[in-house]
Amino acid sequence: MCGHVLGAPRFILRSEGLAVLVASLWGYRHYGAPMLLVPLVLFLPDLFMVGYLASTRIGAAIYNTGHTYLVPTALWLTAAITGSPGTKAAALVWAAH
Repeated sequence: MCGHVLGAPRFILRSEGLAVLVASLWGYRHYGAPMLLVPLVLFLPDLFMVGYLASTRIGAAIYNTGHTYLVPTALWLTAAITGSPGTKAAALVWAAH
Protein backbone atom coordinates (compact mmCIF):
# COMPACT_ATOMS: atom_id res chain seq x y z
CA MET A 1 0.00 0.00 0.00
CA CYS A 2 1.44 3.36 -1.02
CA GLY A 3 -0.41 5.57 1.50
CA HIS A 4 -1.84 7.87 -1.15
CA VAL A 5 -5.47 8.51 -1.98
CA LEU A 6 -6.24 7.27 -5.47
CA GLY A 7 -9.13 7.18 -7.92
CA ALA A 8 -12.44 8.93 -7.32
CA PRO A 9 -11.68 9.97 -3.70
CA ARG A 10 -8.55 11.75 -4.89
CA PHE A 11 -10.54 13.59 -7.57
CA ILE A 12 -13.17 14.59 -5.01
CA LEU A 13 -10.56 15.85 -2.54
CA ARG A 14 -8.74 17.83 -5.23
CA SER A 15 -12.03 19.30 -6.49
CA GLU A 16 -12.99 20.25 -2.95
CA GLY A 17 -9.64 21.95 -2.44
CA LEU A 18 -10.01 23.89 -5.68
CA ALA A 19 -13.52 25.00 -4.69
CA VAL A 20 -12.27 26.26 -1.31
CA LEU A 21 -9.36 28.06 -2.99
CA VAL A 22 -11.64 29.84 -5.45
CA ALA A 23 -14.27 30.70 -2.81
CA SER A 24 -11.64 31.97 -0.37
CA LEU A 25 -9.92 34.17 -2.92
CA TRP A 26 -13.28 35.48 -4.15
CA GLY A 27 -14.24 36.32 -0.56
CA TYR A 28 -10.88 37.93 0.05
CA ARG A 29 -11.34 40.11 -3.02
CA HIS A 30 -14.99 40.79 -2.15
CA TYR A 31 -14.03 42.23 1.25
CA GLY A 32 -11.57 44.59 -0.40
CA ALA A 33 -8.37 43.21 1.03
CA PRO A 34 -5.29 43.98 -1.12
CA MET A 35 -4.59 41.09 -3.50
CA LEU A 36 -0.87 41.87 -3.36
CA LEU A 37 -0.77 40.33 0.11
CA VAL A 38 -2.10 36.93 -1.03
CA PRO A 39 1.14 35.63 -2.58
CA LEU A 40 3.09 37.02 0.38
CA VAL A 41 1.06 35.22 3.07
CA LEU A 42 -0.42 32.22 1.25
CA PHE A 43 2.26 29.83 2.46
CA LEU A 44 2.55 31.12 6.04
CA PRO A 45 0.65 28.06 7.37
CA ASP A 46 3.64 26.00 6.24
CA LEU A 47 5.56 27.58 9.12
CA PHE A 48 3.83 24.93 11.23
CA MET A 49 6.66 22.68 10.01
CA VAL A 50 8.74 24.14 12.82
CA GLY A 51 7.10 21.54 15.07
CA TYR A 52 9.26 18.91 13.40
CA LEU A 53 12.22 20.40 15.25
CA ALA A 54 10.78 18.90 18.44
CA SER A 55 10.03 15.47 16.99
CA THR A 56 8.34 13.78 14.06
CA ARG A 57 5.25 13.01 16.11
CA ILE A 58 4.86 16.55 17.48
CA GLY A 59 5.73 18.07 14.12
CA ALA A 60 3.13 15.99 12.30
CA ALA A 61 0.45 16.90 14.85
CA ILE A 62 1.21 20.63 14.68
CA TYR A 63 1.59 20.69 10.90
CA ASN A 64 -1.63 18.75 10.34
CA THR A 65 -3.54 21.01 12.74
CA GLY A 66 -2.38 24.02 10.74
CA HIS A 67 -3.63 22.38 7.57
CA THR A 68 -7.21 21.72 8.59
CA TYR A 69 -10.10 24.14 8.18
CA LEU A 70 -10.41 24.42 11.98
CA VAL A 71 -7.99 27.32 12.40
CA PRO A 72 -9.34 29.48 9.55
CA THR A 73 -12.88 28.75 10.78
CA ALA A 74 -11.92 29.90 14.29
CA LEU A 75 -10.32 33.03 12.80
CA TRP A 76 -13.46 33.69 10.74
CA LEU A 77 -15.67 33.37 13.82
CA THR A 78 -13.34 35.68 15.73
CA ALA A 79 -13.56 38.20 12.89
CA ALA A 80 -17.35 37.94 12.88
CA ILE A 81 -17.47 38.68 16.61
CA THR A 82 -14.83 41.43 16.68
CA GLY A 83 -15.45 42.92 13.24
CA SER A 84 -11.74 42.77 12.46
CA PRO A 85 -11.15 42.97 8.70
CA GLY A 86 -7.53 41.85 9.12
CA THR A 87 -8.61 38.69 10.91
CA LYS A 88 -11.22 38.02 8.23
CA ALA A 89 -8.59 38.42 5.51
CA ALA A 90 -6.21 36.09 7.37
CA ALA A 91 -8.93 33.46 7.70
CA LEU A 92 -9.69 33.59 3.98
CA VAL A 93 -6.06 33.33 2.91
CA TRP A 94 -5.47 30.51 5.40
CA ALA A 95 -8.47 28.62 4.01
CA ALA A 96 -7.15 29.21 0.48
CA HIS A 97 -3.88 27.60 1.47
